[in-house]
Amino acid sequence: MLDLCRQQASIQEAFEEVVQRVVSEARYLTDEAVTPFEESLASYCFRKYALGVGSGTAALHLALLAAGVGPGHEVITPPNSFFATAEAILQTGARPRFIDVDSGTHLITAAEVRAAVSRGRARSFQCICSAASWTCLRSRSRSEKLEDRT
Repeated sequence: MLDLCRQQASIQEAFEEVVQRVVSEARYLTDEAVTPFEESLASYCFRKYALGVGSGTAALHLALLAAGVGPGHEVITPPNSFFATAEAILQTGARPRFIDVDSGTHLITAAEVRAAVSRGRARSFQCICSAASWTCLRSRSRSEKLEDRT
């Protein structure tokens, strides 16, 4: 299995130095190390920008806001997602719209998303469809696809 202690041992000294510096300088939210990390991540993902945030919930919330989600919108999400997904949706003023998942894959299908989008004001948040299914769905709706790849 995964030996996290052995994995951490290889970076323990550097990790402790960073933690000590952050604590001693009381710099809990921003740091000079964040900018190089964001630039490196953006480059790795072939993007112009990347933004580090304090939690997965904050990342979901920010992504939804960037997609224009707000009051009056419904956001499609699977009911078997972590509760922070619904929390991030609610933080935007939108409403989560839970739709069934496929019994074999436990993921939302393009067909279910398509049906939900056609019934209302839904914008979709999902981490599910194959690229081909999403491309087909995207060409027929005004939905945005946000993926949580944690």
